[in-house]
Amino acid sequence: MFKKIVSSTVIIFSMLSLTGCGEGTYVAEKKFYHAQRRFAETEKNAKDGQLTDAQIDEAILDFKEIVMRYPKWEPSLQAQFKLALLYNKKGNYKQAVKEFEKVCTDFAVDIENGANALRHIANIWEQQNNWLEAEKVYKSIQKDYTYTLVGVLVPIYLAQRYYSIGETEKSRIATIEALDFYKDIIEKQPESIPAAASVNHAADCLRSLGRKEEMIAYLESLLEKYPNALIAQRALLKLAGYYQLREKDNKKASMYYQKLIDNYPNSKLSQKAAKEIKKLTEK
Repeated sequence: MFKKIVSSTVIIFSMLSLTGCGEGTYVAEKKFYHAQRRFAETEKNAKDGQLTDAQIDEAILDFKEIVMRYPKWEPSLQAQFKLALLYNKKGNYKQAVKEFEKVCTDFAVDIENGANALRHIANIWEQQNNWLEAEKVYKSIQKDYTYTLVGVLVPIYLAQRYYSIGETEKSRIATIEALDFYKDIIEKQPESIPAAASVNHAADCLRSLGRKEEMIAYLESLLEKYPNALIAQRALLKLAGYYQLREKDNKKASMYYQKLIDNYPNSKLSQKAAKEIKKLTEK
């Protein structure tokens, strides 16, 4: 009997933590739907140049209510993220940073969104021409969210950013470090999504270092070593794109596009390859 009472208490407590005052999820879903519509309106109005602070404030209140009343509800993560985006849209960067930080602390289990929240914070610092603070945040992403999709992008972004602000030697060193990082992911996690993303980044690092022949050889080696992994498809697409856009060698580009289509006929990348071949033949 005691066990039944305890179990019932746990269930009731869990429901209350979701709904606040015993409301059903229907109410939460209705509020979330309404908030999402408001957010979509702010996006449209911003695009049309008709967005006002009052409209943003209304959307902010909607998402705030959801986050406060339903903190354990799964869509509250989306609500928290939208809340941060709205403050950013309004130009209240200080509050936007605070709200993005809550994505990392209050919803720590979701590492992809955590990494994305930090990326937005770094962008805010860059918008305010505070590169030192932005760099700190990017370094934090590298350290704490290494193998997320955002984390994988950071090493090459930093290398390119250093170059753009005239720190050429720092850029060169960062590019070499990024290349080692991407090769390591591909070797140790060849079936993973981060590894697939790393193919383009590794190739770009090699090209930036002036090692074009090594880049081509490396991409070719991936085809032989991992024929059944997504990285092989990425390597073929990268080779085709390189010859098409950089070398202006349409014959070689078509060869790699066709190889992608023949070897992986059901792949989405094959559809892209077919479109590119059509463009090349129409020229």
